[in-house]
Amino acid sequence: QSRYSKRGEPILWMFILDCLEDENKRHLVEWAREEMGEFRFVDPEAFAVHWGEQKGERATPMRFEFMTRGLRFYYKKGMVEKVR
Repeated sequence: QSRYSKRGEPILWMFILDCLEDENKRHLVEWAREEMGEFRFVDPEAFAVHWGEQKGERATPMRFEFMTRGLRFYYKKGMVEKVR
C-alpha cells in the first residue's frame, strides 16, 4: 500500500507505524502493548515536528495539537481508539 495519499501527501497512520518499527524513533513513539496494537507518544511535540517535516511543512514547526486533528479523523473512522 502506498505511503502517500492521492494528493501525494504522506499518510499519518502509516508514518506512525513506520516510526514504531524504527528503533531510531523510540524517543518519539513506542509500543505500549504491541500485541494489542497500543502505542504511546514518548515526546508528542517532537513527533509532531517530525511529522510536519515529512509533510514538507517547514515554514512553522507542526504542533502536536494540530497533528491530533488527523488522529481524530482516524477515531471517527474507527481506525484507532484512545486508551488510558
